Amino acid sequence: MTTGSTESQTIILEHSGANDPTTEGFGSAGTGQAGGVINDLGYNAWVTPWAYRSSRGYGDSINNIADVDWILSVTVRIAATNTDPGIFSASVDTGASSSPFFGLHFGSDSSGNPIVATGGASGIQYNYTLTDAGSTYNNYQLVYDAGTETANLWVNGTEELSGIAGRFGSTSASFGWGGNSSYQTSGTSQANWSLVSLEITPEPSTGCLILFGGGVIIYVRRNYKRRCHQ
Repeated sequence: MTTGSTESQTIILEHSGANDPTTEGFGSAGTGQAGGVINDLGYNAWVTPWAYRSSRGYGDSINNIADVDWILSVTVRIAATNTDPGIFSASVDTGASSSPFFGLHFGSDSSGNPIVATGGASGIQYNYTLTDAGSTYNNYQLVYDAGTETANLWVNGTEELSGIAGRFGSTSASFGWGGNSSYQTSGTSQANWSLVSLEITPEPSTGCLILFGGGVIIYVRRNYKRRCHQ
């Protein structure tokens, strides 16, 4: 579903459906055994399990995107309850010299309702829960404005949070998603990723937002060699 024209958008990297991300140009890291699932609540997805010290993440290095507008789009289902945001995430390190890092962190409450959290200057600061949604697929977009160096969070086509500042990362631009193996907690969980996409948007607006309804969070490896083409 598209809310407006996307002619000016350029996809940098994208995972879609039940495709193995390593066939889409992503590097892989971790010990968790991931795999595809077909027609999961009507979606095709790539499943990343998580357990303490065992996860699977995907990522790539990209060109510096600190001075351009971009959109990080994720369609995901957390197939567990009481999943801490931080275990699964999608992140962008823009390559800026200060406050370059932005991320979406996914979890669920005791009823299985999805939680999305996004970082501020001092870490994860902003949380949004989809009340009475249950364990369903939802689309999340982090829309970055290079002019203000902040991002807004859109959930299923509605703006929910604005003015989100980045935090310090590194000057090596990268894009990563999946499970975070170093997260300090216990238990097990699972994320089903229908889509993960990073695209630059020379003229961002509400009309440029895309809602992705098909198949894909944070594990960034800075030695991934694939570069975006702009």
